[in-house]
Amino acid sequence: MGREDLRRLIYYNEKRRSLEQQKEQLRASVTSCTQRLTGLPSGSADYDRLAAYVARLSELEEKYAALLIRLADERLYLESALASLPAQQERVLRLRYLEGYSWRRIAYRTHYDERHLRRIHDAALVRLEGF
Repeated sequence: MGREDLRRLIYYNEKRRSLEQQKEQLRASVTSCTQRLTGLPSGSADYDRLAAYVARLSELEEKYAALLIRLADERLYLESALASLPAQQERVLRLRYLEGYSWRRIAYRTHYDERHLRRIHDAALVRLEGF
């Protein structure tokens, strides 16, 4: 396990958050569109928009489900690797890659200087190279 594996986990988490935001925006659009449909005669252009929203939402749901499976696989792999580390190194990697915290936020939570956190991080990566 190396930096690239950990970066991939960050990427998957960012992509998951992005898909969640897109789904929420589409749901809001669908809700808005269905409110306008009430009481309208048939043949409204809103029906076409609603169908497009629903199709796009379905597509996003499929992408989201596939991403969650990949993310779960990556997390399982990382969890097994983290179990082999000392507690301090495990905590730093867990906060950084599983929780997605910034270095500043990790420093605040752990009461360590950011430079010290990076040394802990680098030592953990050296230990994980053979994993």
